Amino acid sequence: MDRLQRDKIVNLINPKILPLGYECLEADWDGSDNTLRIYIDQPGGIVMEDCLKVNSTLIEDEELDKLVGRDYRLEISSPGVDRPLRTIEHFRSVVGQNIRVHLSDKYQERANGVGKLEAIDGQDSFSMNMPSGPWTFPFKAIRKANLMFEWK
Repeated sequence: MDRLQRDKIVNLINPKILPLGYECLEADWDGSDNTLRIYIDQPGGIVMEDCLKVNSTLIEDEELDKLVGRDYRLEISSPGVDRPLRTIEHFRSVVGQNIRVHLSDKYQERANGVGKLEAIDGQDSFSMNMPSGPWTFPFKAIRKANLMFEWK
């Protein structure tokens, strides 16, 4: 499932769960067992009851079924410590922290990396400090990204 399809799913889900107090952070597809994984969050964090509430809201959603276009298993999850990053606002909230990024195309000879997100300029260009040196790439090239939790 490509980035555009996952964005359509997130955009479909958010209006349905925002009134319940939740935000859909990301949708992920696991093709090995046809699982659509939805990551949700709210200011106080997520517990199992929250996942069950969102699941009951989405489990019989015909619009979602149509968008996925095949049989699937719905899984609702908290973002976890390696929370997904999808919007510019998500990234702005973690400037100065370590993230993992997967791009749809190579920029500066790389398509994947882990490092500290140093800055986002006004043109939506991201700068990361990698072990191999600085790396700059556009927001539109990001296929998938997540925060890297730092165990201390």
